[in-house]
Parts: sequence; structure tokens; C-alpha cells
Amino acid sequence: MENKLKEKLVLTEYLFKYIESELHRNALSELENIVEADNAIEELNIYIKHLTLSIKKCDMSKKELKKKLDKKFEQNIQNDMPTITTKLVNNYLRIKEKSYLK
Repeated sequence: MENKLKEKLVLTEYLFKYIESELHRNALSELENIVEADNAIEELNIYIKHLTLSIKKCDMSKKELKKKLDKKFEQNIQNDMPTITTKLVNNYLRIKEKSYLK
């Protein structure tokens, strides 16, 4: 009878150790999954920051390009102003001359 109790005790201890080992293994596996998920989230956060910076750079480039285009347009108008003025004056004089001829 004592041997059977010892056998049961040994078997019970073995089962407890096995269950404890499995629980420990499962806990480690879950921790690894959590760490992997955290790493993926961190990578996504880094990518989101990168995209945000890229968008800001595009906005800045767009503003700078608009300024350059506006400046170039203004410069072109100033460069062409003598020609434009001459054409306007000539057209005015031609129209005035025609109205006098009528």
C-alpha cells in the first residue's frame, strides 16, 4: 500500500512538473508573441513618423515652388513691361487715329 502511495506521489509530482513546464513554456511563447507585436507596432510608428515628415517636406517644397513661380511670373511681367507698354500705347494711338479719321 505504501509503495502504491509513493508511486502515486511520484506520478503526481511528475504531472505537476510537466504541467508547470507546459505553463512556463506557454507563458514564454505568449511573451514572445507580445514582444513581436510590440516590435511590429514600433516599426509602424516609425513608418508613420517617416510618412509624416515626407508629407511635411512635400508641403514645404510645394510652398517654395509656388513662391519661385510667383517671383518668376512677376519678373517676367517686369521684363516684358516695356514691350507691353509700347504695344498698349501704339494700339491706343492707332484707335485714336481711326476715331479721328471717321
